[in-house]
Amino acid sequence: MASLLHRRVQDVIIISDLHLAVDNQQPLFQADAQLAAFLNCVREATPHTTLVLNGDILDFLAASQAGEQIKAFDPLTAPTRTQQIIAAHPLVFDALAKLRRFPQHELVILGGNHDPELALPAVRHVIEQHLGVSESHPRLTWLVHGEAAAFQIGPARVLVEHGDALDAWNYIKHGRLLSAIKRATRGLDHTSEYTPPPGSHLVVNHLNAVRADYPWVDMLKPEFDAVVPILHKFLPVEQQLKLLESLDPWLSLLGRTLKTHLNRFFTPASQFRADSEAASEEYDSRMEFAEWVRQVQAPPARGQATATPEEELIELLKKAAERCHFFQFGHDAEPRRFFGFTLPRAGQRFLEYLFTQGHDLIVHGHTHAAKAYPLRGGLYLNSGTWGQLMKLPAPEAANWPQFCNELRAGRAESFRRPTFVRVCAEAATDSTQAALQEWQEDGTVHTHAAFRFSSLSRAWEAAPAPIGDSLCGN
Repeated sequence: MASLLHRRVQDVIIISDLHLAVDNQQPLFQADAQLAAFLNCVREATPHTTLVLNGDILDFLAASQAGEQIKAFDPLTAPTRTQQIIAAHPLVFDALAKLRRFPQHELVILGGNHDPELALPAVRHVIEQHLGVSESHPRLTWLVHGEAAAFQIGPARVLVEHGDALDAWNYIKHGRLLSAIKRATRGLDHTSEYTPPPGSHLVVNHLNAVRADYPWVDMLKPEFDAVVPILHKFLPVEQQLKLLESLDPWLSLLGRTLKTHLNRFFTPASQFRADSEAASEEYDSRMEFAEWVRQVQAPPARGQATATPEEELIELLKKAAERCHFFQFGHDAEPRRFFGFTLPRAGQRFLEYLFTQGHDLIVHGHTHAAKAYPLRGGLYLNSGTWGQLMKLPAPEAANWPQFCNELRAGRAESFRRPTFVRVCAEAATDSTQAALQEWQEDGTVHTHAAFRFSSLSRAWEAAPAPIGDSLCGN
């Protein structure tokens, strides 16, 4: 049955996690001209390309100014905010409109955990109006209700999805979201139908409250348990108390973790059922988070040695860097580690299960980390982000105290790595090429990892040479 789902195309380019938001002084996305140039190159230099915008393209959770109060999901204001986002990024949306108008190209847009509002017909209508979608030029496909995009590219079968389905803190429950939209379109109360995930609440109730003083918090994505202890260090006392009080519904996830973990070990397909609770974090990390909550709520025992606040912060940052992808050790960002061929910490079993269901390549976004993992049964690629990433000192560096002082002053060194995934059919050899690539300021492309899938071997092998310094060799 899986083969029936794969639509045959020749060339797919996948980008994710742009986080286009209403303009502000230090936005997460700072690459308008760069992305517009990339989109123009795709339009002019590639034939018959399917461009996939793989979730979190728009960011409805980002506050436009200090002190702005927004809801984690608000159908009433979403169309207006969509218009504001488009107005804040004219170069990007104009380039998308030009690309979409070319008859040989196709645009596919998937929803993510920062833009579930794309499921609202009124929001899609605003975007379609700007992109010039009409009955005569309909080349735009929306996959915004939790669907994945499945393609047959040469002999390889490719599955593309945002990736939040493997992240319990940010997983969008699309069944309940659709129920809320049905009520909202009838003017009925929708709040009892859909509860945004914990990560969304963390953004609108806590991260947005401190971003004026600490703009670097925008880089803490995806927002899950490792973010909370770091954020707690920078909140005023009253906000710390509010954060701790709000943890109860998040901690309720812990009670289901062991049962869910065992259930999915034996029945991985349950991950994608309508009532599913995502469970990507490892059980030990959940317990570690619960222990942190217990310790921070309880006063230290008499005579107990405690670390200084600076030592605690350094330890939290180092631990988080091992799990979070928005951090990067080292001044040069250590690309070898960033693109390392190591197994992912979470979700590996579910990815390998999907490979047994007729897919050869799975492409995600969400984590903001461009990755290439050969796994048992197939290949996993992550397209990364075009947003800013935070740069940490090397683990053994002596300047950690200075780095912490910079954070407390509201400053953090960041960098940008505008990566994308490209998958092309190679008719002459009856094979498929897949590459993790980076767009350069001079308009060339650097290939970080390249693979070839042969119809004979039905397996991925590292390409003998990079695909090239142009888009897939074209």
